[in-house]
Amino acid sequence: MRPFTAPAVLLALTLVACSPDAGGNPLIAPDLAPTASHVASDNGSGATSTKHIDGTFDALETDQVQPGTTLLVMRLQGSGIASHLGRYTAVAEFTVNFATGAGGGSITFTAANGDRLVATETGQATDANGIADITETATITGGTGRFAGATGVLTIRRRLELATGVSRGRVEGTIDTLP
Repeated sequence: MRPFTAPAVLLALTLVACSPDAGGNPLIAPDLAPTASHVASDNGSGATSTKHIDGTFDALETDQVQPGTTLLVMRLQGSGIASHLGRYTAVAEFTVNFATGAGGGSITFTAANGDRLVATETGQATDANGIADITETATITGGTGRFAGATGVLTIRRRLELATGVSRGRVEGTIDTLP
């Protein structure tokens, strides 16, 4: 695979709506399908509770090339279903260097009841034939409601169809919350 390239990224400027049904989507590889959820028990100290997160991640990206640079400002809007989060939405804003495929920014997950989980994010993308494989690490920095004071790390692995801006994949990791 080669680094994210400008012509491939520019194809992503034409966007289409995405279906919430990941089951029949050719963008999600079988190894990206969600697995059963797991919840770790309290660590015994009563200070935090560790929860394993595992679920789907569907998104639509828009981007804006920064003239005279190799940078794209990206906005992602997504949704999914994950253990401990339930049905959620996600909004991310990040900057990507399309010469290297590396980027970073922030992401907010909002559960159905309005509780939010906030994280900083770094990622790397490689593209082949109009499909970008993206791996992002979201370091949880806090939240609201049941996620107030949360920490942890989530990994988002997804495939982005560059011509449409549609991506699908999986989110997994752990969240440490206060009891």
